Amino acid sequence: MCCQLITTLWLSFIRLEYMDISPNNSFLDSASVAKECTALPALPFPLSSDQQAIWFAQTLNPELTNYNIGSVMIIDGNIVPDIMIKAFDSVIKRHDAFRLRIVAGTSPAQYFASSALPLMEFKDFSATDNPINEAEQYVKLNFTQPFNLAERLWRSSLIYAGNNRWYWQLCCHHIIADGTSLSLLNVELSENYSRLIRGEKLSAGAALSYADFVASDATYLSAKQCNKDQAFWLERYTTLPPPLFPPLATTRTPASYLPDPVTWMLEENLFQRIEQVASLYGLSILHFMYALFACYFKRIKNSDDIVFGIPLHNRRNAQQKTAVGMYASVIPVRIRLTDEDTFSDVMQKAADELRLCYKHQRLPITEIQRRIKNQQKTDSANLFDMSLSYEPYDVNIHLEGASVHTIKPHHRAQYPLAITINQYAITSNNKQSQSVCVEFNFSLDYFTPADIQVMQSRLAVLLEGVLQNSDTPVSHLPILSTHERQKLLQPAPAIESDASDLLIHEMFEAQVRRSPQAIAVVFEGESLTYDALNRRANTLAHQLIRMGVHPNDRVAICLQRGLDMVIGILGILKAGGGYVPLDPVYPGERLNYMLEDSAPVALVTHSGLVQALNSAIPAVLMDAPFPASADEDDENNPVPLSPGLAAHHLAYVIYTSGSTGQPKGVMVEHRNITRLLTVSQPVFSFSRNDTWSLCHSFAFDFSVWELFGALCSGGRLIVVSTACARSATDARAAAKL
Repeated sequence: MCCQLITTLWLSFIRLEYMDISPNNSFLDSASVAKECTALPALPFPLSSDQQAIWFAQTLNPELTNYNIGSVMIIDGNIVPDIMIKAFDSVIKRHDAFRLRIVAGTSPAQYFASSALPLMEFKDFSATDNPINEAEQYVKLNFTQPFNLAERLWRSSLIYAGNNRWYWQLCCHHIIADGTSLSLLNVELSENYSRLIRGEKLSAGAALSYADFVASDATYLSAKQCNKDQAFWLERYTTLPPPLFPPLATTRTPASYLPDPVTWMLEENLFQRIEQVASLYGLSILHFMYALFACYFKRIKNSDDIVFGIPLHNRRNAQQKTAVGMYASVIPVRIRLTDEDTFSDVMQKAADELRLCYKHQRLPITEIQRRIKNQQKTDSANLFDMSLSYEPYDVNIHLEGASVHTIKPHHRAQYPLAITINQYAITSNNKQSQSVCVEFNFSLDYFTPADIQVMQSRLAVLLEGVLQNSDTPVSHLPILSTHERQKLLQPAPAIESDASDLLIHEMFEAQVRRSPQAIAVVFEGESLTYDALNRRANTLAHQLIRMGVHPNDRVAICLQRGLDMVIGILGILKAGGGYVPLDPVYPGERLNYMLEDSAPVALVTHSGLVQALNSAIPAVLMDAPFPASADEDDENNPVPLSPGLAAHHLAYVIYTSGSTGQPKGVMVEHRNITRLLTVSQPVFSFSRNDTWSLCHSFAFDFSVWELFGALCSGGRLIVVSTACARSATDARAAAKL
């Protein structure tokens, strides 16, 4: 998914300079841009800096819907649809951002369409079997349909669900509006509707044109203050912070698919306690919540350098504060933590840093990122991968003849994780409702819904610990629930009876079914997915079966470290044999002794090694073409029951060093390996997010843990070359791949 599109994709390309889309196609300076925008608003004019980033992201991914923003107002009472439509029509005529259209080209531009805008759509689901469900499904559909930037960039519906329950929905593209715009529209629509119901006239005055903001944005970028702001941010980020969230997999989630957010409702008394702690130190809710999340990631990620993106309304005067448009921006706020810091210390650090950053908030995030990228001489300069926003909604709405039940905003993440603390105080017809909801919007490229739910439950534990004593050092703050602590501290569970009945390659095949396209093994720039590795191992297994390999038969394998070595081991196990690893770096005398002593029925090797072994054992050459006898089913998993293969059969034979005499072959069964992996799993919680390095020789028994620990938990196995394994520096670098 395009999760850091504002902060990443835009930075991969050159800056789009402001350009006049006029017959002579000439560039304008900032003063000319300002004059052009305000004097001739019907002509195309440039996008603001943040608009350009949004345009770029949407253009790359036309199906993208995480720039769809909006709200749905749920109403109880008598609503007159024609009056509501007329009230909304007046709203959209007052704010010219609703008439914006985008012009694509070398540099994107926008203009105000002169054609009449369509009215609000009216839908009546009252006659359906389940009108509430039908209405809510229709609302969801409207929010999840992508916009075409060349067409109208908003849609609105009035929906009736029977029994005096109404929904008013507005969905628009982020390129023409922001969160503040939505709050303005809710209030203005209700005021217009109530006036029309009472027979009063509506205010005819137009709001400030969005072109005015674009002009001021262009003027600022060539002003002295812009240079001062740039110097501040460059000094703040002479080094880049480490990323908080690694991606889950190399496969990309379709941009059109967005998960539902995870919500955390804070009870009123709990939120009052938060307010009390913040006010005790003369700080705000945002300072408290910044500190809470910073302490969480310090504990979970052991990161002492935390940067969050803090969204800003970015409206600089009274006129802008009452106008619809894309004014919002975001600033990167960075603090450094130590284990000795108390929670109150972290709050104060957040407050101090925010105070400094607010003075330089005018420089758009796209410009901050671009200039830091140039300073660092890097292809990307991601300053943060999580945004944190505190949104207090104190709205007094009066709808004549009806009351507002609730207002639900709609927004999705443009980063791996976007957290919004929504505090609602809605007064409708002298009745007030209050609630606080922490909303987690996330990308499936970085999190599963279960990951976010675990995060939320741990944050709840951390929050309670902070509220009990805000002077507790970060390193001592609680973060695990009672259940998690008990699970972590309890003895390793007894192995289920059927766990010891598993075959080692069956555990691998289970991971193939779970994540077939995930990367399974990597060697010097080459890689195989779980599906590809499984199919190639199956092909070898069927070839060995045709050669007469049966359970408990030994099959020697002599291969250099690489992908074929992993394929060979799995193929032998799938055929029912036990593999006997012969490391080519061993002396010829030792290799010949192991071959003679183990008496394998077959040998898996390369053509360049088979001659050095000088053995009459039937050989399968991994670098030779597939035999003519292979059939189309050879890529399918062999059926273990056919040869009677079971967990008590041989998995491998590894020889001792021979330091006290001749090397001795130690025979290990499938159930010994599966027992090892099953017992260790609850202790280490291995998962598909883990990367393992195979550093040891496959003729040394620790390699079994490295190899199957990765492939049987869905992780990624890095096969380290022999030369690299002998260099500590190179081995560490390989393990980070």
